[in-house]
Amino acid sequence: MSTNQLVAARPSVSVKRPWRPPERRHPRRSDFRWGIAFIAPYAAVLFAFIVYPFGYALWIASKPSLYADLIADPHYLPTVVNTLLFVGLGVNVKMFLALLLSGFFLRRRWWIRALLAVSYPAAVLRPCRRAYSPMKFDYRWARQLGPP
Repeated sequence: MSTNQLVAARPSVSVKRPWRPPERRHPRRSDFRWGIAFIAPYAAVLFAFIVYPFGYALWIASKPSLYADLIADPHYLPTVVNTLLFVGLGVNVKMFLALLLSGFFLRRRWWIRALLAVSYPAAVLRPCRRAYSPMKFDYRWARQLGPP
């Protein structure tokens, strides 16, 4: 077979680009409205709970006299110690115990699965029971502050 026959047998090459579906440059008006409808609640929550408190904290932190008041406050040092103990010990111990417990429940014995089936609803319902019980609030700290 000669090269002329091979070239002649090949399908014709088109100079045009291959067909592609038409691209929409701008979303339709209804798509844009739905996008705004879904983004607006997210933006409102983001502003209310992240942007505004962060900006307020920066505005408050710009007054150097407040740092001296903070360090002079008698509740400051115990609060720092309690925070460090909670974060340093409490969170790490709970995480380690949760990892041990998850490894325990991965075993394939029937009584472990039954224990998991019994303990899971109790773990889910206990906070709900506590949330809807009458609150027993200690107002002693408010009395120390005095009237406004």
